[in-house]
Amino acid sequence: MKDLDDTPTHKLLPENIKQLHAPSKQKIFDAIMEEVIADIYIPYETQAPKKMDLKLLIANQAYQCSASLDNNTAVVPLLINGRQTIIQVPVPRLQDGCSINVNGITIFIQKVKKGQDDLFNYVHNFLQWYFIILQMQDAIHEGDMVRTNVIIKTMIPFFFSHSVLSKYFTECIDFILKTEFTLPPHVAAEVRAASFVNVHGGIGKDKAADMHKENEVKLVKDLIKGLGANKTEKSIIAMSKAAPVINDVTTNFDKMLKLNENMKSTIFRLQRELPCEADDDNNDDDDDDDDDDDNEQSDLED
Repeated sequence: MKDLDDTPTHKLLPENIKQLHAPSKQKIFDAIMEEVIADIYIPYETQAPKKMDLKLLIANQAYQCSASLDNNTAVVPLLINGRQTIIQVPVPRLQDGCSINVNGITIFIQKVKKGQDDLFNYVHNFLQWYFIILQMQDAIHEGDMVRTNVIIKTMIPFFFSHSVLSKYFTECIDFILKTEFTLPPHVAAEVRAASFVNVHGGIGKDKAADMHKENEVKLVKDLIKGLGANKTEKSIIAMSKAAPVINDVTTNFDKMLKLNENMKSTIFRLQRELPCEADDDNNDDDDDDDDDDDNEQSDLED
């Protein structure tokens, strides 16, 4: 796309894409998504680049060429006065630029620096995290022990770039070291398998064990808080044992009444705005008392 108003184009995207059947569209989608994921989700270069763009300054004239790389050395072929000349320059010297004398001619060579595109970098980083989160969610739902380690390794540089003291960065390294190096194979497999829990059963319905435990602790804390002044050791133990049953009963009750958490604030607001029946009765009693007082006052005046 040249601008925001342009239409997306791709060599694999035909013009009659809307008239194709679903299987053909799926093949095109898979091929394009492989390119996107290879460029965004795995941005790290698996091998060293083979070419480098250079800027040359010869007799106050700027030129640009592409040099091949060989053992951290840039090989620049030049044609000067009809003669083929090959220049070899170490790559570190090209970062700031260097001057070389070739056949009495001074040539300044420097690596071409790419422009800084903040919008592209922001969107690129956002999509990287989006794909990582999708992969992590799918791996957890499927209970995939192998893919979980691969995703954790991918997340390590992101947490490290955010903060060297990040606790998530430390936890990722700790989990990888334990499950792949320090623990015996059978214990490492148990640790990986214990990372998931399937409460209700079913394929693709696993969830993270630590998240499930945190939710249970939060539920028990709320119930214990509701005990008020009766927070004895015996009552806390009984409430902790009954917590799952209480949660199932209240969840089923809310489901039958078609209530959700977002409606709680609305209910509280309505209770503040609308008067209760007890308040209406009290108001009626007050009105009756006022009428009796008026009648007594009129009798005294008579």
